[in-house]
Amino acid sequence: MNGLKKEIELRSEILPHEREGIDSKIFAKLSLSPSSFDDRISVIFLGSIKDKNFDVRIRINSKKYTELVLKCGDFHAHDRTEITEQIKPEQFMGFVRLFYTFGFACKVMRRTTKRFLSPEEEYEIALVDAGSISYLEIEKIIESEAVDTIQKEREKLQNILANIGLTPIDKKQFDGLCDRLTKKSDWVFSGSPEDYLRLESEISSFRSKY
Repeated sequence: MNGLKKEIELRSEILPHEREGIDSKIFAKLSLSPSSFDDRISVIFLGSIKDKNFDVRIRINSKKYTELVLKCGDFHAHDRTEITEQIKPEQFMGFVRLFYTFGFACKVMRRTTKRFLSPEEEYEIALVDAGSISYLEIEKIIESEAVDTIQKEREKLQNILANIGLTPIDKKQFDGLCDRLTKKSDWVFSGSPEDYLRLESEISSFRSKY
């Protein structure tokens, strides 16, 4: 695989009336307790090269961990290739300026995430809140491109979701969720001087908070 890792990931939206009890359900059904919590700001660039969709994410969390993430594959796909590189916090805005020059669609996201890790089965559950919208992601990183291996791991994750009463969302549902997140939680970054000032202010306030 030339060192590239495949991210097997499924998502399920958590409705408002389900949100309060989902933590206890994860513990009761999967015997998992939260392993970490973070608040994170991400700038995401969406584009395509040679008919391949990809997104680039520049993000910083409440522990000041800053990274550049490339995900290659359809945006709703469960088996995208992922490359991650840690960068310095002070490089955040520089990378935003660099990638914006490519003309990609871009938006800014703020998420709070509670993570549940299963060391034995090597998967992670992320319970994500974005304002009034919540969703769950379950993922496992593998080092194989074999179709049967990917399908087998996907089925395992799907069964885990079913165990806590959830089903993966499909492409149409994923697109709808993204649209609602853009309208209610995220904001479109247009590259204007005002947007750069707004982003710099948010990052500065975020970093000083933690």
